[in-house]
Amino acid sequence: MKKDDNKQIEFTDRTKEFEIINAHLKNLMNNHQYFSVLSFFGIGGIGKSRLIDYALQTTNVLNHQNAVNLKINLEIIKSDDIINAIYGLRKQIPTTCPCFDYAIINFWNKFSPNELNTEFSKSIFEQLLPFLSDKTDLSYQNINLLSVVGGVISSIKKLHLDSIYYSEIDNLSYHEFLKKIPEYLGLDIRTKYFDKYLVFYIDAYEQYNTNWLETLISNINFGVFIITSREKLNWSELKVEEYQLKELPNNDTRKLLSKYEIKKEQIENIITITECIPIYVELAIHAIQNNKGEDEYFFKDKNDIVNKFFNHLDKEQQE
Repeated sequence: MKKDDNKQIEFTDRTKEFEIINAHLKNLMNNHQYFSVLSFFGIGGIGKSRLIDYALQTTNVLNHQNAVNLKINLEIIKSDDIINAIYGLRKQIPTTCPCFDYAIINFWNKFSPNELNTEFSKSIFEQLLPFLSDKTDLSYQNINLLSVVGGVISSIKKLHLDSIYYSEIDNLSYHEFLKKIPEYLGLDIRTKYFDKYLVFYIDAYEQYNTNWLETLISNINFGVFIITSREKLNWSELKVEEYQLKELPNNDTRKLLSKYEIKKEQIENIITITECIPIYVELAIHAIQNNKGEDEYFFKDKNDIVNKFFNHLDKEQQE
């Protein structure tokens, strides 16, 4: 049997999904103002994150000099926490987002001073410093950051932002902030990347009680957005093409397993027990690869696959 503990299991099937993604990216490359939202949903372990990772590795638009490819995994952020989720998106953008930055600093200052992110605030200050007319004795330590952001951002003519947003932000209540903050980031992204080929990969989105992501994307209004989630989005404002990711076909799973020189009896056992759900197929392959010449594995159920996979990890990896 082929053994390579570090080898990633080959991505199989999903031809239809890649054809869909590539068709939309082709439309984008023909018109940078092309706008579409694609949703791929399915149960945990069905291959949603793998789909996005593989798309990132294989699509041609990534190498175009005017392409902007943004990706975020919301699973590690908790997308029900609106501020942290949107801040996570913001961090993917390397330069100043004046409307959002002004809003988020105001929000932290007014309602959550203990959460004021000093690293983020310092990075904003350093980005804005070149635009100041008088830099004498200015440093992050001895200046009121809010006054700098408010004064300097509004004077950066190249960003073409109406100063009405700043007076609006100054008077927002807590709940108004939560409603408006996705809109502000959307406006910043639209202004910053209006002449670019924008592709946004958003993994593990969960809707909860608010459609903040729909609001953000509505305000960008161009580019290709590829979203994965467990449930259908069912958004009301935006047209979304929704596709359900299902189990792998049995024959595709057999072909995949046969590449790892797994015996026929074991292959049929894996297909039966995993129901061809990709994550369990992958764990079964790793468990068998790491068996180190012991008795052949025949799995009893999905939990047995997980347990046998973890049994071959050292304590540090298990944690």
